[in-house]
Amino acid sequence: MPNIPETVIATSDPLSLCNGNALFPALGTFRSGYVGTGMAGTIFSINDENILLFRFSANAKYEVVFGLCGPAYAAKLVLEGSTDNKALELTIVEDELQAGILFGLTLSFVCNISLDTLKLNWVWQGWNSHFASSWLQLADFHINLEFDVIELLWELIKEGFESEGKETIIKKVPLLSNQLVGSWGMYDERANNFASNGGEMVANPTLNLPIDIAPMIGPVAELNLALKALFSRLSFGPLIGIQMPVTVKMKTVTLDSAKYSNLTFVDGKMGGTTAGTDPSNPTKLTLELDHTAGFDLAFGIFLNLNLVKLFNIGFSTTWPLLKTLGIQPNFGPYTNNLSNTIGKTTGKACSQCGDGSTGLFDVIFEAPGGLGYE
Repeated sequence: MPNIPETVIATSDPLSLCNGNALFPALGTFRSGYVGTGMAGTIFSINDENILLFRFSANAKYEVVFGLCGPAYAAKLVLEGSTDNKALELTIVEDELQAGILFGLTLSFVCNISLDTLKLNWVWQGWNSHFASSWLQLADFHINLEFDVIELLWELIKEGFESEGKETIIKKVPLLSNQLVGSWGMYDERANNFASNGGEMVANPTLNLPIDIAPMIGPVAELNLALKALFSRLSFGPLIGIQMPVTVKMKTVTLDSAKYSNLTFVDGKMGGTTAGTDPSNPTKLTLELDHTAGFDLAFGIFLNLNLVKLFNIGFSTTWPLLKTLGIQPNFGPYTNNLSNTIGKTTGKACSQCGDGSTGLFDVIFEAPGGLGYE
């Protein structure tokens, strides 16, 4: 019974959208994003902390990114297990999926908080009747603090033109006279839902366009007039957006030349069988992944406070419209293979994928310009 020690399978290490697989292979993907050493990290992380009938998770990260990356997905799986009698069993120790496209030069701080409650259901099975437990999500918050360097540079340039009486130059160029100058993108990241989701990793990159109704409300308009002296602004209202749901599935697992298929996923474990012979001392683990990329329209609400034209503190939530109507256009599936030496706990280095050590945003960008400040 050959054992398979903990092994990391990833598109790159550290995980990066800039070194991911193209969502639409015919279109390809940009790989020009870059994050220097020490320019990304975790501030704190709390995973599935149980408190009585509740489960709490929270994490906060910071990153500095510049460049253009995507549309792509990046995936990481940490696996361990064994094989015997033509049957493979692997435990999914860890999984992470990142998907979308981004462009910009931005410093971001992101805090994700989720709260679940324990739900009990009575399962009737005669003498074997019992209570079955499951977790029900009560809250899922994403708080973003964003510093957009491109927007700051543009504001400085615009102030320079206006101070010299050349603001008409700005107004004559539509691209520059509206709020299209700044960092933007559609991005989503999910972790540790692969095994519990039946062998699927799902992310939902979203690009939201806010409709600011603050100027239509007298007291809020007066507040913004006072905040203008501090180069700040409060905005809120409905959101309309575009979503690009991405689903990644594991199709087969190969140990050296022995391919295991008919995969099953139960209680955090993956099982599979092979028509060949179990390798006696496997050295290479390969995953065959299928992915699909879809399209949806979204509607939601947002609240944003822009401070001194540099920082955005905001909250937003959206709901998929086409999915609600039972309409789900998808492209694919497309197939990619990821492999690593069995027992290796680091993935392919990003220096093997492109120049530098890459990274990405952990945020879903709203429209540039602090969600509509003037």
